[in-house]
Amino acid sequence: MANYLYKQIEQHILNLLQEHKNDTEYKLPSENKLAQQLGLSRVSVRNALRELEEQDLIYRIKGKGTFRRIPQQALPAEKDNAASIAVILPYAQSALSHDILNGINLFCLHNNIRAFTLFTFNSVLLEANAIATANDLHCAGILIMPIDSESYSDELLKLAVNKKPLVFLDRKLPGLPVPCVSSDHYSMSYTAVKHLSALGHNKIAFFAPASPSSVLSRVNGYEQGLLDCFGHIDKHYEINDMPTHEERIDYFYHFFKNNPDITGIISSSGRFFDALFSAMRRLNKIPFQDFDVVLIDDESPYTEDLLGIRFPTIYQNGKLIGRNAAELLYSKILKKTTSNDDIYIPTIFRKM
Repeated sequence: MANYLYKQIEQHILNLLQEHKNDTEYKLPSENKLAQQLGLSRVSVRNALRELEEQDLIYRIKGKGTFRRIPQQALPAEKDNAASIAVILPYAQSALSHDILNGINLFCLHNNIRAFTLFTFNSVLLEANAIATANDLHCAGILIMPIDSESYSDELLKLAVNKKPLVFLDRKLPGLPVPCVSSDHYSMSYTAVKHLSALGHNKIAFFAPASPSSVLSRVNGYEQGLLDCFGHIDKHYEINDMPTHEERIDYFYHFFKNNPDITGIISSSGRFFDALFSAMRRLNKIPFQDFDVVLIDDESPYTEDLLGIRFPTIYQNGKLIGRNAAELLYSKILKKTTSNDDIYIPTIFRKM
């Protein structure tokens, strides 16, 4: 009987994958929805998904969901002289990195370009090594998301000085004449402030990790939003130097306990939202009653799975960032453009 149930679940999922075979980003229903559709337990569905994942038919991304895996396609033999580019990212598992890579790979597949992906794990040394590896591979150009600390390695400076085809992803390094393809980070936080203000909140806190130019742009948008809505800025409510993971719950608990007038919150990273929400529960604060939150960076699926609550969310279009960045780099490689103007990709605000 158990084997029959497993085959029933597996066949249902395979049918869904076949129905959506032309959708390169098809996302399966959640475990709960699959269980409801089949009238079976969530445990049985999870075991079936795990088996299909081991068969490389699907893959999971924490906070995003379960997706159909697209088999790697070899380049035609007659096009073996395809150009090569390197994609250098700080993180391997973030949802934004995944979406950016998806956009890059789709562009490269359609234009006979090989893309080598390298990760720096937010280390200056590993970033320098990744750039050296890209050069050793004779890559014609490089797409790079600089590490969070905005440190300049000699290798990165050489790329800019020697005018090698280079495009920044998501964030810039001030002073370097290199174009960047990113979301409009300024508008993201400005929109969040305006939304919370419209709900009646006049004490709005902003939480974000420190350093990257993307965060600095969000800080500027947050501050301008406060000026436009309230005529002043309170730096005390602007937190962009977060403590270590182990200390965050206590940090947020004491912060909100000492600042009970804060009723609006902008959370600019999923890396600490669970701690923030845990602190609010310790203070017996109820979402949408005692406080409202706007999330940035596609945190909503994660918080929905973890907390069962959906919050207003500002989404970045990582796939479009990747595709536009790859297209810009390819134009530079072919010398069709010498522009270093930045490109801003629109975001999507889902209020509920």
